[in-house]
Amino acid sequence: MPLEDSVTDWINALKDGDQRAAQQLWQRFVDRLLEIARNRLRHSPRRAADEEDVVVSA
Repeated sequence: MPLEDSVTDWINALKDGDQRAAQQLWQRFVDRLLEIARNRLRHSPRRAADEEDVVVSA
Protein backbone atom coordinates (compact mmCIF):
# COMPACT_ATOMS: atom_id res chain seq x y z
CA MET A 1 0.00 0.00 0.00
CA PRO A 2 1.67 3.26 -1.04
CA LEU A 3 1.69 5.91 1.63
CA GLU A 4 -0.10 9.15 0.87
CA ASP A 5 1.37 12.50 1.89
CA SER A 6 -1.15 12.85 4.69
CA VAL A 7 -0.04 12.85 8.31
CA THR A 8 -3.33 11.19 9.23
CA ASP A 9 -2.64 8.39 6.75
CA TRP A 10 0.89 7.95 8.12
CA ILE A 11 -0.40 7.75 11.70
CA ASN A 12 -3.03 5.19 10.73
CA ALA A 13 -0.43 3.16 8.83
CA LEU A 14 1.91 3.33 11.82
CA LYS A 15 -0.87 2.04 14.08
CA ASP A 16 -1.15 -0.90 11.66
CA GLY A 17 2.57 -1.58 12.10
CA ASP A 18 3.90 0.03 8.90
CA GLN A 19 7.42 1.18 9.75
CA ARG A 20 7.63 3.17 6.50
CA ALA A 21 5.04 5.46 8.05
CA ALA A 22 7.33 6.09 11.02
CA GLN A 23 10.09 7.07 8.60
CA GLN A 24 7.75 9.42 6.72
CA LEU A 25 6.65 11.08 9.96
CA TRP A 26 10.27 11.45 11.09
CA GLN A 27 11.33 13.03 7.81
CA ARG A 28 8.35 15.36 7.88
CA PHE A 29 8.88 16.69 11.42
CA VAL A 30 12.54 16.24 12.42
CA ASP A 31 13.75 19.63 11.16
CA ARG A 32 10.99 21.52 12.96
CA LEU A 33 11.51 19.54 16.16
CA LEU A 34 15.25 20.28 16.04
CA GLU A 35 14.52 23.98 15.59
CA ILE A 36 12.15 24.03 18.57
CA ALA A 37 14.60 22.13 20.79
CA ARG A 38 17.50 24.36 19.69
CA ASN A 39 15.54 27.49 20.57
CA ARG A 40 14.51 26.16 23.97
CA LEU A 41 18.01 25.01 24.88
CA ARG A 42 19.78 28.08 23.53
CA HIS A 43 19.95 29.95 26.84
CA SER A 44 20.29 26.98 29.15
CA PRO A 45 23.15 27.66 31.56
CA ARG A 46 24.30 24.04 31.55
CA ARG A 47 23.28 21.70 28.78
CA ALA A 48 23.27 18.03 29.64
CA ALA A 49 21.89 17.22 26.18
CA ASP A 50 21.81 18.85 22.79
CA GLU A 51 18.79 19.39 20.55
CA GLU A 52 19.33 16.10 18.70
CA ASP A 53 19.23 14.18 21.99
CA VAL A 54 15.95 15.89 22.86
CA VAL A 55 14.36 15.15 19.47
CA VAL A 56 15.47 11.51 19.40
CA SER A 57 14.03 10.93 22.86
CA ALA A 58 10.73 12.53 21.86
